[in-house]
Amino acid sequence: MNSQRILDAITACDVSPSAKENGAELVDSWIERYYEHDKAAFRVLAVESPFFMWLDAHTLAVGMQDLRYTDIANETVEGGEWKTKKEPGIVKSGPRRGQFYKGDSPEEWVEEISNSTQVKIYALAMREGTYVHIGPDGAYTADSRIANPRIRVRCVLKSSPPQHWPEKDDAVFKYPPELLDLTRDALLVRAAAIRGARASGRLPWALPGLHCINKFGRVCRFLEDSCREGKRPTGDGKHSLTDPGSVAIQYSGADLNDPQLVILSSSSYQNSSQCLELYRQDTEGIGPAEESENLDIGKVFHAGVGAMYSQILEEQNEQ
Repeated sequence: MNSQRILDAITACDVSPSAKENGAELVDSWIERYYEHDKAAFRVLAVESPFFMWLDAHTLAVGMQDLRYTDIANETVEGGEWKTKKEPGIVKSGPRRGQFYKGDSPEEWVEEISNSTQVKIYALAMREGTYVHIGPDGAYTADSRIANPRIRVRCVLKSSPPQHWPEKDDAVFKYPPELLDLTRDALLVRAAAIRGARASGRLPWALPGLHCINKFGRVCRFLEDSCREGKRPTGDGKHSLTDPGSVAIQYSGADLNDPQLVILSSSSYQNSSQCLELYRQDTEGIGPAEESENLDIGKVFHAGVGAMYSQILEEQNEQ
């Protein structure tokens, strides 16, 4: 493996030196644990793979899947979803001393991620999405038609030293057609709600409240400068192209001037679930982008790990 390529991918990230240092530690740990295993067990198909899928004439879903590969043992195409997570809390006294705080155990994390909106959307894309493959010879698109998608989830903890969940065997989840149909319907319902709010011509789309603080305790970046002051900043009404999955939009044929067009990624769906006004301002590119040291560490991690899998892909193609 060419370690310099990994380092170059990390240093190219536009983040703070501390985020690069912390992210690089996670990348090193990932390589040590998974490089040899995955090179032997997976036939890598695509790394950081953009996708799009038209749910109806005016609703487009987009995303970026960490890895697509064939599991050599069972000859099935699977998706890989890699996560970083803060070190879990441990009870320090009392009868539960040494145990994880409620909600912080590996089993609870696996349950949460397997049922997350993001992974369900990625599974839906594996059934009916179109993937964009970008290589040295240009780009091309390919439809995915996997009836019962399988997604493997892993997590590296920001601990010292880093730890990995699941601790033993990976968690691989199969998503049946009934669940994917529900996911598709939920996206269409949310798009209809956004379309209705847009058609009303009224602002704001939501008032401040408990939803202004997310489950991680972060206060919405629009609260102080906009919503709490009663300001109603407007953009051009078009979808911002800052979302990681938005690289697929240019290949989707979407007309960004279509007033009925709604583009949903997993992150924008979650934003709209938290607050429609957050969705509106974020997707229209109003105000600064969200900043977080944890987000920056995750960016570094995905850049480094993506470079690792890209090398595996190139090595396998040369064989």
